[in-house]
Amino acid sequence: MWASLSLTQRRYVIARQEHPSIKSAAKSLGISPRTAYAWPAVVEEAARALMDQRLLGILTMIESAATKAAMRLDELVGSSDESVALTATRDALDRYLGKPTQRQEVKHEGELNIESATLEAALEALTKRAQSL
Repeated sequence: MWASLSLTQRRYVIARQEHPSIKSAAKSLGISPRTAYAWPAVVEEAARALMDQRLLGILTMIESAATKAAMRLDELVGSSDESVALTATRDALDRYLGKPTQRQEVKHEGELNIESATLEAALEALTKRAQSL
């Protein structure tokens, strides 16, 4: 695929990685967007293939970093320093289970005006159900 492209088309394929549109990639190279739009589909296919390769490389790096981070966290959980071990354990649990939230009590004084017929019907249904239990 790459061998069939002209030098300008190759430069465009590379520029396309940094630009969100055909128009902006073409303008960055000083060529008319019409020229880029007129090129055969193989040019955009080459741009997509290059982007896919870049994304695959990035994902591989992220996976490697995540593995290293998990191994390091495991080391910290097993630390002889209890403060370090506790902090690492909390962090691991928070990331896996989600951070716990504190329950907050809300108090309301005064009247509550309900204007929605749907809400009123729901409250009535709940009241009847509670009375039947």
